[in-house]
Amino acid sequence: MQPCACKEKMRPRISRLSHAILCYQLSPDGRLSVTLKQGYCLKSGNKLPVNLLAIPPVALSSSKAAGILLINEGPGPVRSKALYTQGDRDLQQMASMTKILTAMVLADLKPDLTTLLTRTDADSALGSGANLNVSESISVNDAFYNLMLPSSNVTANMIARIWGGKLLQAEGITDYTDRQALVRWVRQMNAKCRSIGMGSALFTTPSGLGNNHASVIGALKMVARATRYPMIMRSWKTQNYRLKVFGDTPRIETISNTNNLLFSDLEVIGGKTGTLAPIYNLACVVSMPNNQLLLVVTLGAERAEDRFTDCKAMIDAVKVQYQTPKAS
Repeated sequence: MQPCACKEKMRPRISRLSHAILCYQLSPDGRLSVTLKQGYCLKSGNKLPVNLLAIPPVALSSSKAAGILLINEGPGPVRSKALYTQGDRDLQQMASMTKILTAMVLADLKPDLTTLLTRTDADSALGSGANLNVSESISVNDAFYNLMLPSSNVTANMIARIWGGKLLQAEGITDYTDRQALVRWVRQMNAKCRSIGMGSALFTTPSGLGNNHASVIGALKMVARATRYPMIMRSWKTQNYRLKVFGDTPRIETISNTNNLLFSDLEVIGGKTGTLAPIYNLACVVSMPNNQLLLVVTLGAERAEDRFTDCKAMIDAVKVQYQTPKAS
């Protein structure tokens, strides 16, 4: 294969191929432009690995879509990346990976991390992270951890109700329902989605329950932006956390990370699962040589263990390039 000409005009449309290598350019505001290439992407710069080659097709267990994005973690402008995708034509259910977007929107509002959030009946939700009772409270700081580790749907709803209401109040609307606050929050999520450049992605809930869809490229863009939020990265790197619950029965709840690759592979430094059975998703952030971060996403696996198997296979496909000597 021949090296790509990275200075060619950027193409705004997503590839309609099932397997492709694309070159990305990330602007200072976090927007990514994509160019389809038939070979590999290489730009000069001492922060980049040498001759990053096109990754051959990876055999996936059952994931419907998958992708790999390499970004520069070092100082200065973010340079070129090489991305491998499978199944990039279709929108996939994001499930609890939706909470990444909820966490970013909350962080953008710069809340006081010591502020307490109190659960009400309006925040009720089935599914993961059901560790808070009505009238109990946690801090904003702990809410980030409860979103990212046990993937609490109730916490996502609390955030949407409270800060959706604050957004309405900032717009001069003081008489609103909990439902209207939730709708306003989701509108803020979709505005964030558009600012990142996630294409035709659409979110309808803060938790991932319901219909929340994006392409694998959109998911990679979301994860790429999330790596720029220290609060999110701190939570992603945490295996277990002591959640302080306030209320009639004050207590410490130990919550655990659901990303099994985080501690089985020392170079995996973060990420988020998404589950809406029978759909199983995974995003992983991997530390690579030369101040690089590797972002790997698998979407739509049919079994929980397949998302980890497929993600690991793609990580290994990239690692071999650093371990195999390159011809001069």
